[in-house]
Amino acid sequence: DWVRPWGRPANSPVARIGAISALVPIWAVGGGIAKACTQCVAGADRPIDLSAMFRPAELVNGPATVVLGSTRAAEIVVNVLLPAVFALATRRPDMLSNGVALKNRALTLYNAHPRLAENSLTKEAKVALGVDYTVPEITSARDQQGLVALYRQMFRRGIRPRQTRLPGM
Repeated sequence: DWVRPWGRPANSPVARIGAISALVPIWAVGGGIAKACTQCVAGADRPIDLSAMFRPAELVNGPATVVLGSTRAAEIVVNVLLPAVFALATRRPDMLSNGVALKNRALTLYNAHPRLAENSLTKEAKVALGVDYTVPEITSARDQQGLVALYRQMFRRGIRPRQTRLPGM
């Protein structure tokens, strides 16, 4: 039910903060959030495995805790987890014995991560860029972020005015 104007009650900022607060003790036991992040990336076989850091099975299957949804977890993986681990491995190799391998692993997982859920900005970018160019099929999160970055650069540099929202977007 969409009971409130800002979305579903389970998807409210308060619910998200509650979901993350349930994760903090789990991360603290393992040595803190930075260590949890690096271990998650180092141990992931596939990009989809990374969401488990934000949706651990013991919380997902427990009725008492509200956890982040899989879509929100994937967004955090692409926009926070992978860039943070890459930056940590690049800027602080002294902290990590496997810095180069970890940096390469973060990049590999980022390149392979499936695209995120479409939102109004990605729709807007496709429409605006599709006026003058054929926009290729977006199959990965990397492609999706590239599309948004290209679109933002176009209207920041005055190449194209910002696309007004179309009906239904």
